[in-house]
Amino acid sequence: MHMSNNPEQGLVENPSHSGFGPASAMAKFYGILANGGQHKNKRLISAEGVEKLKDVMTSGEDKVLFLNITYGRGTTLFSTPTVSVSLFFFQLANILLD
Repeated sequence: MHMSNNPEQGLVENPSHSGFGPASAMAKFYGILANGGQHKNKRLISAEGVEKLKDVMTSGEDKVLFLNITYGRGTTLFSTPTVSVSLFFFQLANILLD
């Protein structure tokens, strides 16, 4: 069983390592970010907070993934919208290919 599929992994407190939840929750969260922090005409995240997620915190070769990656505040940043997928999807691909 891949580590990310192990239910016990979700019990480990590790705020710097992905998140656990159903796909619908992730879709809602990313939708809120894409809408500038609003959902159903209600502001849930300030516009400044959404912009802060884009701040580059570190960039270079990830020594675990062996990829050049730019990280923001809890986010993985990509230079073009055409590849703006989260590291979650990279991990999902590893699970499916495992």
